[in-house]
Amino acid sequence: MAFRIFIQDEKMGPALAVKSYCSEAEWHGLLKAKEDFLVRDIDPRLSTCVSQELAESWIRSRDYGVNPNKMFSPLTLPQDELENLINTNKQLIDIVKSHIMPFCQLASPSGYEIAFHDRNGILIFLDGISKSLEHKKSKYKVGMVFQEETIGTNIFSLCKRYAKPVQLLAPEVYATTGEFDIVSAANIMNEDGDLLGVLVYRQINQQLTEKPWLKDYQDIRLQTLGFITAMAQSIEAQLKLRKSYFNLETSHKMLEAMLHFFGEGIVIIDSNGDIIKINSEGKRILRVGENEPETNISQYLSDKSRQIDLIGNNNFVDYYEEILQFPNNSTQSIMISSYPIKNQISNQVEASVLRLAETKKFNAMAAKRVGTIARFNFQDIIGESKTMQRVKLMANRFAVSTENVLLLGENGTGKELFAQSIHNKYRPNQPFVALNCAAFPRNLIESELFGYEGGAFTGAERTGRPGKIELANKGTLFLDEIGDMPYEIQAILLRVLQDKQVMRIGGHRSQPVGFRVIASTNQDLHRIIKDKQFREDLYYRLSILTIEIPPLRERGYDIIRLANYFIKNYSCRMGWPIPVIRDEVQEYILAYHWPGNVRQLENAMIYACNMTEGGYIDLSHLPIEITENGTPFSSNSRLVQAGRTEQDIDGADSLKELEKKMLQNFLDKADSNIVKAAKLMGISRSTMYRKLKKYQINY
Repeated sequence: MAFRIFIQDEKMGPALAVKSYCSEAEWHGLLKAKEDFLVRDIDPRLSTCVSQELAESWIRSRDYGVNPNKMFSPLTLPQDELENLINTNKQLIDIVKSHIMPFCQLASPSGYEIAFHDRNGILIFLDGISKSLEHKKSKYKVGMVFQEETIGTNIFSLCKRYAKPVQLLAPEVYATTGEFDIVSAANIMNEDGDLLGVLVYRQINQQLTEKPWLKDYQDIRLQTLGFITAMAQSIEAQLKLRKSYFNLETSHKMLEAMLHFFGEGIVIIDSNGDIIKINSEGKRILRVGENEPETNISQYLSDKSRQIDLIGNNNFVDYYEEILQFPNNSTQSIMISSYPIKNQISNQVEASVLRLAETKKFNAMAAKRVGTIARFNFQDIIGESKTMQRVKLMANRFAVSTENVLLLGENGTGKELFAQSIHNKYRPNQPFVALNCAAFPRNLIESELFGYEGGAFTGAERTGRPGKIELANKGTLFLDEIGDMPYEIQAILLRVLQDKQVMRIGGHRSQPVGFRVIASTNQDLHRIIKDKQFREDLYYRLSILTIEIPPLRERGYDIIRLANYFIKNYSCRMGWPIPVIRDEVQEYILAYHWPGNVRQLENAMIYACNMTEGGYIDLSHLPIEITENGTPFSSNSRLVQAGRTEQDIDGADSLKELEKKMLQNFLDKADSNIVKAAKLMGISRSTMYRKLKKYQINY
């Protein structure tokens, strides 16, 4: 445009404004260019007295159909919509107001107006008009819509389009306003660069309308443009500050909420140990009343507390055990972690965040990490034979009791499977902690079982460690291979079972524990009791409820059910087709005596799955020890399947009694299937029916 000045600002860029000292010729050149455009349709972009931005705005205004000779008359927003808009922008309007008041004294005494438009050009705040112009009514009203499409070239549209401070004189506005105005405007942006609104300062000075090129007039233009730009930047800074404060306040409230919903006690103390902040769980652990003032952390700790020495310590200290002391002389064991907060300049510890957890909760969490996870339930135990149904029924009954359980059975029969199932019916939400008594050397099993205090022996952790018994509190302690427990440890375990208290190695106080013991062994406990390898009194403590788990060879057709389960499970895991066991192979599987029980059967089926190339498992796919003794139909094999040895024949009451038992055994193995039972015995189906009728065996 004719009058141009560039006020450089790092953020907003150069402003669209006037030259400091324009000439009279340039002023008249501007007036002529506008007249030529409106009357003679001469392109204003050809004039050196009109800026490209202004000329293009005039052209757009004409294309929109705006009448340049019509008095200024913008659209007005309906009152209800206007009230909603003002309420929405209340915070922003309040900040604009707070900035305008101190600057009002700087405004020219000849008359001014300060307006604020939202991002859509709607006038939502208006203030001004000096006393000398009180007789005049402002042509601007709150609710007016300033858009180039309806009123032509205006300060808001240019400021928004070019994202820079803008200044316009009356002739530069497309439609006549009836007044000689100096209008300056600057955008107000948020920190993301999005437009919030436009701040407008309108200066009215009738005395300078005849000679606007004079220096005094130019000084007023510079002052008003600089004034509105500075005010816009100040408002932006205030918005950032308020947002930062809001974010800080929100973060504080979120931290407060997090502290109160945190599952562990959180206590923040200063360098002297005075409590600055404590959440509700921390108050519960320290037994601080809701309205009771917080004091020093040392008030709740024993005289030998390690935490008192750690106040002001630079290092993070993970969980260690502390003893709380209360006014009634009661005590409580807790676990504490200490995290120092340092001054970034001095590097001195100004505060510490303490995380408190009751030892029993901590032990429960630790048990889930280091203990065995009880994954199995009774429905996971495969077995429909009469023998297994009887054992499962007994285990189900015993599970609802609180008494200790002793599981007897050969290796690989699934004793831990029963132990986990009993636990998951007994206390499924409490810890299940397992200890294999045969897996630890004599000098380590004691610390594993009972735990130890810090420094109890060479190599001990500084903070000590709870034993399996502590970790099993309120849950189940599964002592596998109990027959291999060292004799001297058995006496300590017996005392714990009697007193329901445990003391760590190197400790000086006992702590109450409550748990159920499920013990298992493959040994003859009566024999090792006679050999003085197992305490008889401990045996009676453990064997209140005893379950004998049958070996695989006594489970009849359950052997095939388990074999099919292992084949399906392994094949699915490997992504292979599931092979089918041929009938002949089933006979060999049923005839084999399975000294390794279920574990051996699983390994044999995995071997067969890896050997087979088609959809069936043949004899050649079985491990050689299963097939090397010939066909499964030998008399010795059938006697073994019947649960009798050849030596038993001499002692039998009669051959008829032995035959009857063999028939019953084979019928169980075949799952009451007459055809399969007859095939296993190597007799015809009709002979099988005749013998069943002879011995009055139900099927």
